[in-house]
Amino acid sequence: MPRPAIQRAVPLRDQVLARLITEIHAGRFGPGERLTEGSVATVLGVSRTPVREALGALMQRGVLARRDRGGYVIPTPDLDGIRNAFELRRLLEPYAARRAASRVTPTDIEDLKQALQALRVAAAKGTGDVTAANRALRHKIFALAGNAVLTAAIDQLNDHVQAIGHLTLKRAAVRKIVIARHRATIHALEIGDGPRAERAMHEYLDAAEHAVLETFSRISSKSTA
Repeated sequence: MPRPAIQRAVPLRDQVLARLITEIHAGRFGPGERLTEGSVATVLGVSRTPVREALGALMQRGVLARRDRGGYVIPTPDLDGIRNAFELRRLLEPYAARRAASRVTPTDIEDLKQALQALRVAAAKGTGDVTAANRALRHKIFALAGNAVLTAAIDQLNDHVQAIGHLTLKRAAVRKIVIARHRATIHALEIGDGPRAERAMHEYLDAAEHAVLETFSRISSKSTA
């Protein structure tokens, strides 16, 4: 007789970590904003211990940096950091899309189309939900590659430019391009064309890097004005 699976509760530290990442992606915390254990614990309604652990984990990922006078801050990415992140993304994401094309099912495609529709709705509203919807859709695509380590690596790379990416997605023209690129990728996956899915993801990254660098240029101009 098979034994029942043991149900394990999600550790509070992991819940806090996931919530912080969501808040950063939604633009709740922006580049240069100071985060402390106390302030985050108060906002989330938890003790400082899981907050301390979550903030430390985000610092190890490079999402946060320590402040000299205490606390953490979301670092403003520099030009080299942005380009390096996109260089690595070009190595991982097109490969993941190509791999996904050989594994996708009709149910998966329907799920992706629903996620794309959710992105369209969020984009039409122009709210902070756009970033979360875009990330959710991308995660679904890469998860189809069937390699959890690959998906996690892509997610962490995205975290490095997510704060500036959120600002980039505030522009309606960029949101329109993102949706079009996702539509092309999903179509390639639907017909099981790996090389086409790979090309579509390269085109997505080209457009994304151009938009992010443009946003970076605007931020840099304002900071030196």
